[in-house]
Amino acid sequence: MVVALFLPIFLLAQAQGTHIILTWRADSFVEPSYTGKALPAPGSRVRVALQLLDGDRSVSVAKNQISWFLDGRLIAKEIGLDSTSFTTGPARAGSNYRIKVFISDFKGTDIQRTIDIPVARPEVSIGLPYRAGELSPGKYKIFSRFYYWNISGPGDLIINWSVYGEKNQSADPAIELEVPENYRDRAINLSISATNPENEYETANAVVNILVR
Repeated sequence: MVVALFLPIFLLAQAQGTHIILTWRADSFVEPSYTGKALPAPGSRVRVALQLLDGDRSVSVAKNQISWFLDGRLIAKEIGLDSTSFTTGPARAGSNYRIKVFISDFKGTDIQRTIDIPVARPEVSIGLPYRAGELSPGKYKIFSRFYYWNISGPGDLIINWSVYGEKNQSADPAIELEVPENYRDRAINLSISATNPENEYETANAVVNILVR
């Protein structure tokens, strides 16, 4: 299932009407048509930034000591450090990273905020050209879609299609499918697997059963 998250996340610090806005962005690949949040996969670079509001006015943190913590561990500490980054671990798919930012002595008050950033498993899906699960005899181009990969595009992946029990290794995210007349009222099993050769933890597969009408 493709999960959609929408950022920025507006988070309120408990300090006399002072608000921290935290945003994050992962350098992971999703399809251009995807309108959700690109979640990090194992091995993705994640950038986190803060904005400090005093009431409804953005204020500078250039003179404040800012500390960033990842899962309780200090990863960065510097005057005016309004952003940080980290790389997700290779085996963290399905878990969350907890990021905390601590701003020292803003108008005499220390401010902190914590958010969780989920790590996704890479996903692949198969799109059928007509009503889900049914096709008529004929020729079709079947496309796959990729989400949450550390790639520049599907061409970076090793892709294996399987149809009629035959495997076809290719870098092409689409396959030509010919459905013969004698397959009416029968089912076709179509599957795809994808692997990132640069990261053994990035692998995914999908299967659809197509009923020929």
